[in-house]
Amino acid sequence: MAAIERSDLERVAELVHERNMIDEKIHAIVRRAVVHGHIGEYIAGGVFDLAINDNASTPGVDGVFLSGELAGATVNVKWY
Repeated sequence: MAAIERSDLERVAELVHERNMIDEKIHAIVRRAVVHGHIGEYIAGGVFDLAINDNASTPGVDGVFLSGELAGATVNVKWY
């Protein structure tokens, strides 16, 4: 394994700092841990008019459609 260049290590540290700052901003909006699942639920909620469950650990159900043909139906959101 090759030695890690100091400049690369410093750049990674800078990028991690930037990512942490972005994560803080995302958390302020979605009010949940900044992971793909929660961000995906937040986006899907806005796009598909969903009421997202307050409890993020409800098995198989992330939210309920509020309008349209699926109003009242539950949904399990995934971000791949």
